[in-house]
Amino acid sequence: MSKFMVNGNVYFSKDLDMNYLCMLKENNVVMDDIMDFTTLRCFLSYCSGMTLEQAGTEISKHVENNGGMDALKELYTVYGECVEESGFFRALLGIKEKEKPEEGQDSQETPKATRKKSKVATE
Repeated sequence: MSKFMVNGNVYFSKDLDMNYLCMLKENNVVMDDIMDFTTLRCFLSYCSGMTLEQAGTEISKHVENNGGMDALKELYTVYGECVEESGFFRALLGIKEKEKPEEGQDSQETPKATRKKSKVATE
């Protein structure tokens, strides 16, 4: 669980699950648009318990008061981490952990996860 701030208020992320996916679907978000504004609004609503309208207003005020698009970096970062760490989303998107290099092998950092093609319908 990560902590993030929107418009001066602190919120805590929640594990993303089937309920969150349904919330995205109900708001016409497809998996290809997983990092758009509607998704951020759904994420804040889901984590905070606000209505979608309240979450949108909160994000609008945050952007207006804190420097435009740069103000959303933290929210995007926390959201991306939640998607990456969610067991449900990892399974749904076909993301698997890369194996750690064996002792004596090159231990340069590798991406934490890879994504395989998924046949999951998003409609």
